[in-house]
Amino acid sequence: MTNPDPASQHGIEPRQRLLDAATELFAERAFKEVSIREICEKAGGANVASVNYYFRDKAGLYRELLESILARWEAERERHAKLIEGKPPEEKLYLYVRWFIGNILEERADERDMLFGRILNREMSDPGPDFRLIVQKGMVPNWKRLMTIVAEVADLPEGNQAVLACTHGTMGQCLMYSSARKLSKYFGPPETHFTPETIDGIARHVTQFSLAGIRAIAQLNRESGAAGKAGPGCSGTPPEE
Repeated sequence: MTNPDPASQHGIEPRQRLLDAATELFAERAFKEVSIREICEKAGGANVASVNYYFRDKAGLYRELLESILARWEAERERHAKLIEGKPPEEKLYLYVRWFIGNILEERADERDMLFGRILNREMSDPGPDFRLIVQKGMVPNWKRLMTIVAEVADLPEGNQAVLACTHGTMGQCLMYSSARKLSKYFGPPETHFTPETIDGIARHVTQFSLAGIRAIAQLNRESGAAGKAGPGCSGTPPEE
């Protein structure tokens, strides 16, 4: 099969140029709002057929882009997991919350990381055709890591219903900040700047709030003598379609 873009001898390979162009466009707009023609034009006037040649179609290009984002996310998650290994449970919780919220709010020095973050944030509010991939390879591993930490704090089994509920509650607080930049002008103060110090304060508040709740609910759980095994749909793994 002939390469539809002979310009590959000059500069960046056309395949990578298409991925770079798609990254910028999908960071600005949802999957359904970006056309193949736009991607090709932004990639330096690439042949429209080149998307089919390299990726089969727009969905294939988008899937490969998401796979690269998730692979980068997984590597970062593994590095962070090693950093907090062996810490006390309460410190692990703070470090996890700080890492998670920092990924949402911090300005990244690497522009590609910033674009990747925007794509993932948009997927949360306007899911594309591969949202399930993001859930399975991105969200579920993060959720399970948090559940393990919450179980340590509560001194209860991971499958305990109280642990599951507290994990949801803690994660919900973290995810709220995915819209923080847009909402801060409404829920104040409007001059909020998300500096590292501000993010530290947010993370400490979420951690303190969560610790108080986890400990109180764990105590009630022990006092009630509830077995608390997880029921159907509470395993953290999306049901098969």
